[in-house]
Amino acid sequence: MSKPATHAQSAAGPKAPNIVHFEPAEHLHEARLQLLEREGSYDSARFFDQRADELDALLATFLDCVFEHSQAAALTLDRAHISHTMFAECGVA
Repeated sequence: MSKPATHAQSAAGPKAPNIVHFEPAEHLHEARLQLLEREGSYDSARFFDQRADELDALLATFLDCVFEHSQAAALTLDRAHISHTMFAECGVA
């Protein structure tokens, strides 16, 4: 009977997780949650301290965006592409 394969530990110990470094908000442009739309494309947008009812971002693309201190009653992100985007202190009911 063969032995199960084992992974060798490096001498340095476990590796730290790869955490993405976000650029300062200066390069971002302000955007409105209420203007999110289906299949929309958002690049370097900042959504800060906003409230909205129902948001539908089906098939939308978010690249290098920041959502901070924002809330929505309902949010649809089905098949949305979200890359290098940060959500901080956000809520959906």
